Amino acid sequence: MTKRDSDDTKIAVINNNIGFIQKDISEIKTVLKDNYATKESFETYIRESNDKFLKLENSNNFWKWFSPTLAAVLGSILTFLLIQYLMKI
Repeated sequence: MTKRDSDDTKIAVINNNIGFIQKDISEIKTVLKDNYATKESFETYIRESNDKFLKLENSNNFWKWFSPTLAAVLGSILTFLLIQYLMKI
């Protein structure tokens, strides 16, 4: 095997590897295109989310003040019961 044949073999191997890499890149692009949002869909999602948040912030109903109050009361009761239990141990 001469030096020229060795160089040609190396070039052929490199070309073959480049072909595999190009196929992998195209597969990656396809997967990314399927799994990730486009700029337009992301902007639509943000707009819809902002509308929902504004609607929630502007709502003035019973649950708006009752849910934090209920959580505080239940937390206080559980804390009291836990302290009583630990005192008896």
